[in-house]
Amino acid sequence: MIKCFCFLILTFSVTSLMGQTVTPQDIIGTWSLNFTTTMASLNEESKARCNALSDESQTYLRASIEDLEISFSVNGEYSLNTTQGDQITGSWQWNEPGVSLEVVTSHVGNTYKIMGLSPSHLVIQVSDPSDHKIVFNTWYLEKQ
Repeated sequence: MIKCFCFLILTFSVTSLMGQTVTPQDIIGTWSLNFTTTMASLNEESKARCNALSDESQTYLRASIEDLEISFSVNGEYSLNTTQGDQITGSWQWNEPGVSLEVVTSHVGNTYKIMGLSPSHLVIQVSDPSDHKIVFNTWYLEKQ
């Protein structure tokens, strides 16, 4: 179950936000998932997907991602860590012409759009919400 969820953070499409250009330095650091806000933002289809999971799967999913951390380092390393001890590592690079952030791991990737970015908050949204493997379409992250 966690592998299905963890592949969500693999490729981001970055856009200019409110006239401010997003730079690689804005992403660098460790970000923690705000589970409460992320859950509150679920659309009806995502709520239905989540509710369709067994109680055991829902409990495992919550325990795995409640304190999820994602790190982007200056040297291009990427890691996603769960409270269950699962970790996905890889590399990331900033691609200027398309203003995109690519994350390469051994898992399948998705494309995300950055919906909001400040020194303390990052909001990302999957660009293809019709992908039925995805439970959480929008992630609300806080900088550590």
